Amino acid sequence: MLGEGPCVPSTSHLPSPPPNTRQEKEKEEVMGLSTLPYDLLLNIATYLDLRDVHALHLTCSSLYDASTTRPVYRKLANDLLRRCRALPLKGFQRLSDLTTDKLIKAVNKATHYENAWRTRAPRPIAVEPYKNGISCHSNYMDVAPGGPLALQTEREGQKWYKIVSAPPDEEVDWLSPITSSYTLCATKSGKVVCWDVQTDTCLAEWNPGARWELWKCRVEFEERTVYFTMAKVLTGSYDDDRVMEFVLMRLTFSDGPSGESSRTPPIFSHVTEFRTTGVVMNVFLLDPSIRLLSAFIWVSTSNTIGLYALPDWNNKEYVFIDTGIECVMSSNWSCILYQQNIVIHCEESDAAYQHFYPLSLLRSYTATLDDTSATPVICGRVAPARTLKKKFIFPLIPSHDTDDDHDNLAESDADSEQDAGGPSSSSAPQNGGSSVTQTSLAPHNHSSYIDILLSMVPPSSQETSLSTTSSSSSTTLSSSSGPSSSSSSSSMVVSATLPPNPNPYPFPPWYPESAHFVRQWWPSLPNIPRVSCTVVLLAAHDQNTHRTRFVLAQHYFRVPLDHAEWENDPIQAGSSSPGSNQKEKQPESSHGGQVTVN
Repeated sequence: MLGEGPCVPSTSHLPSPPPNTRQEKEKEEVMGLSTLPYDLLLNIATYLDLRDVHALHLTCSSLYDASTTRPVYRKLANDLLRRCRALPLKGFQRLSDLTTDKLIKAVNKATHYENAWRTRAPRPIAVEPYKNGISCHSNYMDVAPGGPLALQTEREGQKWYKIVSAPPDEEVDWLSPITSSYTLCATKSGKVVCWDVQTDTCLAEWNPGARWELWKCRVEFEERTVYFTMAKVLTGSYDDDRVMEFVLMRLTFSDGPSGESSRTPPIFSHVTEFRTTGVVMNVFLLDPSIRLLSAFIWVSTSNTIGLYALPDWNNKEYVFIDTGIECVMSSNWSCILYQQNIVIHCEESDAAYQHFYPLSLLRSYTATLDDTSATPVICGRVAPARTLKKKFIFPLIPSHDTDDDHDNLAESDADSEQDAGGPSSSSAPQNGGSSVTQTSLAPHNHSSYIDILLSMVPPSSQETSLSTTSSSSSTTLSSSSGPSSSSSSSSMVVSATLPPNPNPYPFPPWYPESAHFVRQWWPSLPNIPRVSCTVVLLAAHDQNTHRTRFVLAQHYFRVPLDHAEWENDPIQAGSSSPGSNQKEKQPESSHGGQVTVN
């Protein structure tokens, strides 16, 4: 007997609805990734690297069009510049001069350079035909169509290198590239020659008719101008009585924004000249726009650094003080202008120092030269208004890298000796002290070495997580700022601070054979902080075998070492006691070779 409830008709006989109606299909198409608004896609692109962007190119035409726009590649260019990787532009081009297609090519090429730079042991670039004299791999390989290099290429075929001529009948004393189109060359006779590397011809020449040495060169990219100083010794020996004369010259280019060389040759012009007393260590063109120049002079009587400055090189006023900073011969020195401060940057084997001299402080010691033949005199001893110190953070170089390298060198030495009838391989030294001239890292370990470099963090913030999981008895170290390496709920996290890595190349026995400081001059973007780079060639000489091993080290640093703390406590006239030492925190810096600054 049925109940009294309402009668519900059965629906089992009705057909089931289609799985996707037309409205649902249209809704799915509207919600697809390729149909998202461009501003949303651009926001997503900010989290992608170049490899991810290239992957988007392969999906569909709409995503290809969205990911090949100028904002996407400008962001990628911004990332490269923040990693201290210059974009390969032609001549005096700026980023704003590039079309979108050229910007894309520049970013792709710069990323390729970055990957190649991280690979140890240089490899020849691929040989491909030129297109209107342009190489797809390197701007330095470009040749002028119909020029001598282009004709030579047609005769001899494509090569992975290019030979550029030097001034005929001259000995080269100094040479440096000026963009990818030119080189500036100083000869033993005192000439300075601007050479076009694409046409292999001399564009301009300055001949003083006397023996001068080129000491300093600075490229003002926005002005398309190169400043350089020439020097010669007038009188005196290697002491405080030495008198030197300097000439400041300017080389002006008229190249356009296309990056192609102008048909109008560059022009040499005289800027100023000055004299110094004492042993000049180096000259620095701090800011040509305000005509500011400085020099380090060794004060032999006190073995300290003398600071010489021309506040305006068009005037006869100068500043010459004894800083009281000890001149350590194993240190590397540079001078940088930062926010109305002349900064003396000093690097020793384990730490870096920055001594700040406000221009307002230096102006109180201004003196005037009576005539051009007069020489400057030290005004007195003036301590820096502030001194910052940072210890270097050294990479963790696996011991087997150097051990393998030493073993390989010893084996090669033994083989060569045995071929020449020398002692057998068993008599080859195994202590690594008799290595031949080369870097001390094994070439086949470049991947792990770079990974170590890229994963380095300051010891002060290098907290690690020690995760112990129930599924594994091994322990894993991971960054405390990231997630644990195990997803198990029973993991135990213990915070620890790792000790700093020791200097793998301490002084002694490693000493700086030469050091080169480079202030960033290549084209950049307004929001990218400018950085400086130090490249040091370290050498260790074995007194028994008289063989020398070399290590090429590189790192980047900023002025000041800690920008945040600098903003909280900038130097004010009279606000800091002279010579006060204040240690700063870890700077926001990039590292590229052996060390970074802590």
